[in-house]
Amino acid sequence: MNKILLLSACFVLASICGWGAIFANDAIVLFLDGKRLTGNSVLVRYDAASSEKLALCEKGAFWLCQGPTWGVGPYTFIQVAGEEIMTFANWVRTPEGRASKDLNSDYQHYLQGRSKESLRQVTIMVPTIEESPALDKTPNPPPSRGMVGGKLGYDRFFRVNLENGEINIITRHQAFELK
Repeated sequence: MNKILLLSACFVLASICGWGAIFANDAIVLFLDGKRLTGNSVLVRYDAASSEKLALCEKGAFWLCQGPTWGVGPYTFIQVAGEEIMTFANWVRTPEGRASKDLNSDYQHYLQGRSKESLRQVTIMVPTIEESPALDKTPNPPPSRGMVGGKLGYDRFFRVNLENGEINIITRHQAFELK
């Protein structure tokens, strides 16, 4: 009986690992005055699981997974004044972070405080895949060992102008070249 249970458990675990897949991403790359932002001076406000959330656009980019939780928005980008915004990893090393009992909630409070130092805000809607398909459809690499599904879809890259909210689809190269 124990052997049957062990074999059943192994079969279940193997089937779970075998059907994994990775969804493609949408990268929103932020520009101001014609130049790509590379610092941590922008937050994004969006709805996540029926509540509003703030996130840091690390190095001037925000990444969305094209999976089942993907949404068109709205996404409000908030450029803040003053010092760079701390990443979560850096914030937890501060006295405030070390003293926190609820890290995620307290980090959200930190981000909310920083969002009040707004220089500018712009709200966008991300086009659907049908409205704006990926420009680069290079074949995805084969799935990693133990995965059957591999990567689903193609990465898309969008340039967002923080001055006026204009959003344009661009190539990967255009997204990360510095001007």
